Amino acid sequence: MAKVEIFKEGLVVISVNFHGIQRMVTETDEMQLSLSTGTRVDHVLEAVQERFPKLPLQKEDLLITVNDQVSTTDHLLKESDKVSLLPHIGGG
Repeated sequence: MAKVEIFKEGLVVISVNFHGIQRMVTETDEMQLSLSTGTRVDHVLEAVQERFPKLPLQKEDLLITVNDQVSTTDHLLKESDKVSLLPHIGGG
């Protein structure tokens, strides 16, 4: 799958990793975002939702990690952070 890259001058660049159905909707497994300093995980969710409006990103339906550590939506991001949006997997 191709990477989606969105860069803007003078901002921190973070990567967002997609899994499961998210990859089908976005047609990629990773995208790069340039966001302003002081960006939190919830800003990433908003930016991704704006880019992919059909992508289901309800906070209660995701496990969010930053650099492979479970995170909250108010976590402050820094240059080169890796945010993964892991959809809950159910079964029965």
